[in-house]
Amino acid sequence: MDFYNPSSDLSYHGDVVVFDLDDTLYPEEDYVFSGFRAVAESVAAGEAEKGAAGEASAKSDAETFRIMKDAYLSGENAFDALARELGLAGTGAEAGAEAETGAEEETGAEEETGAEEETGAEAEKNIAAWVDIYRTHLPEISLPADSLHTLQELQRRGVKLGIATDGRSLGQRLKIRALGLDALFQPENIYISGEHGHDKHDFEPFAWFVHRYPEARRFIYAGDNPDKDFLNPNLMGWTTVCVADRGRNIHPQRPQTPEEKNPQFTIDSLSDLLTKIL
Repeated sequence: MDFYNPSSDLSYHGDVVVFDLDDTLYPEEDYVFSGFRAVAESVAAGEAEKGAAGEASAKSDAETFRIMKDAYLSGENAFDALARELGLAGTGAEAGAEAETGAEEETGAEEETGAEEETGAEAEKNIAAWVDIYRTHLPEISLPADSLHTLQELQRRGVKLGIATDGRSLGQRLKIRALGLDALFQPENIYISGEHGHDKHDFEPFAWFVHRYPEARRFIYAGDNPDKDFLNPNLMGWTTVCVADRGRNIHPQRPQTPEEKNPQFTIDSLSDLLTKIL
């Protein structure tokens, strides 16, 4: 069975707190902008080579980053916007800013003919390369002080900690590494959907921790996205907690139907777990 955790701890009888990663332990928008910077540096280097050869007017990495950030903040596709700014044909690509959240749409291109087809193919090739840079870069992100304090205090209390996150293995692992979370969570307590074939729309990520700690007193899941974070742990008898959006979240926090999709508690900051839930 995919969700079976072979390293069960039958001796633990306390609480287990499992966290979502993006927009729960850190602001995912920080990762988005880090990815844009990585793309911008690569694009600017290529533009500088063209400019030196007299082929084009070079754009700096700051200009390239601004193009992508402005497009993202206005609700456009940042990769398409960059392609247009560089004089490449629009492709309808949907790489998206949510590349590591499980909500990314596939990159695609409309059929074109003649010279447009050649230009469109060039744009598609470039966008595919930019998306790869975005997905595989080591992000420049940091764990907020509030999150670090909460995790360290829970560890001090002897609470078992876990992560259940949706996304590709490499991208999520790079985030975990950059945030220093691999030093705070046991390896077998990190569940990434891309490594198991099941995301949080399924029971399996949560069943993983039940099998890991079958004698635990209580399971708590802290997340941010009512669309997918809370239904299954609610149905399994977990305590569910939503960390309120402070205006930067990727996914909106709207009341859901059925009622079971909504969290049992909403907190303003992660450290509220220490006083209001535990």
